[in-house]
Amino acid sequence: MTSQRVTSQGFMQQILSTFSSSNRKSAPGNLPLPHDGDEVAELSKKRQQAFIRAQRHSRAVFILRRLLPLLSLVCCLAFFATGKFSFEYKDIKASVEKIDVNKNELKMTNPRLEGHDKKAGSYLVTASTATQKSDSPYVLHLDTIDGKLDHPKNGTVLLKARKGVFNTKQEVLQLSGDLEIKAPNGMIAQLETAEITFKKQIITSDRPVYVQMESSTIRADRVHIDGVGKIVTFHDRVKVRLIKTPKRSSN
Repeated sequence: MTSQRVTSQGFMQQILSTFSSSNRKSAPGNLPLPHDGDEVAELSKKRQQAFIRAQRHSRAVFILRRLLPLLSLVCCLAFFATGKFSFEYKDIKASVEKIDVNKNELKMTNPRLEGHDKKAGSYLVTASTATQKSDSPYVLHLDTIDGKLDHPKNGTVLLKARKGVFNTKQEVLQLSGDLEIKAPNGMIAQLETAEITFKKQIITSDRPVYVQMESSTIRADRVHIDGVGKIVTFHDRVKVRLIKTPKRSSN
């Protein structure tokens, strides 16, 4: 009896195994049906891999943000270490003798800026130092400035100031501090501040101005100087003082 039970149990197992195998074969695509536990494990594995890739990308971006400015700085230092450097930007020629690189700015020694306009003539601006900040690459902060505006017909206007801000893109120079302008006709103007538009050779100031000429002095609150048209216009509280000049002898 014992052997018969074993045989019947084995027979039943054969039937069950045959039935289950036939069901697996009849599944679509002839593929085994996955279990829920396998799906969860596979999904968890994919999520972990995606998280690792995202971490690697974030680390790469973090490193590049700090590495690229450093590489640019190293390239600049290697390039400028050779000595005097000159370049051209549109109608502007510039040269410097030395460049020092700090955290967020470049400091240039003895910069020289030259520009030319077909109608207004040419100009030259020199300074003891020029500072360029990383967030405003077209703006130069100048110290101890000397400049001149040359016109083929009207002559040369000389200027000097302690400080200035030069916008290389607009070719506009803002001056302040012990500002003095000398015109070819002998006029000397002393101003608190002034703005020079080089393309038109126009000088304007909204601060008080004092002008000396051969036979008079003029004070005003504002002034507009047209270097091309040789016209000087004074505005607001204009005061003119005439100076007597000694008569020349007729010997």
